[in-house]
Amino acid sequence: LLTGQPPFAGGTTYETIKLLLDTEPRQPRLLNSKIDRDLSTICLKCLRKEPDKRYGTAQELADDLRRFRLSESILARPAGTGERVVRWCRRKPAVAALLVTLVVVFVGGFASTLR
Repeated sequence: LLTGQPPFAGGTTYETIKLLLDTEPRQPRLLNSKIDRDLSTICLKCLRKEPDKRYGTAQELADDLRRFRLSESILARPAGTGERVVRWCRRKPAVAALLVTLVVVFVGGFASTLR
């Protein structure tokens, strides 16, 4: 549904099953560049061939989808420090703007005392 194409599509049922068994699904982002990287990661985790690498329960999947919707780090791919900061700034833009303003004022004040 996300890409408008099935993850495995052969000309016949046999070819489709062969693709399913022998190949990895294509990255959804390669089919539609507008798909968010985290959403693509969630989808690919659902399609992993090894059962222990998929979500253990529907609740775990629902929790990751909730985190994605709230711009939080998903468990399928933990975010790095920079990405966490950017997401926090998106969730709390007023606080982020205030902190940036305070840092600029502090650095400007400190720089002016050095002259």
